[in-house]
Amino acid sequence: MFDWRFLRGVGIAVATLAVVLGVLVASRLMLTDTAGPIVDGLAAIGFI
Repeated sequence: MFDWRFLRGVGIAVATLAVVLGVLVASRLMLTDTAGPIVDGLAAIGFI
């Protein structure tokens, strides 16, 4: 039997890493005064 819970856990981990990497890349491309509030907002919501 295939364990779907394991696959779901991997999917969540990959999605979380993708979000964090996306935020880091965005903060590199846009300057900190643009991405700063976005990062703060995501951290406040609990994504990071």
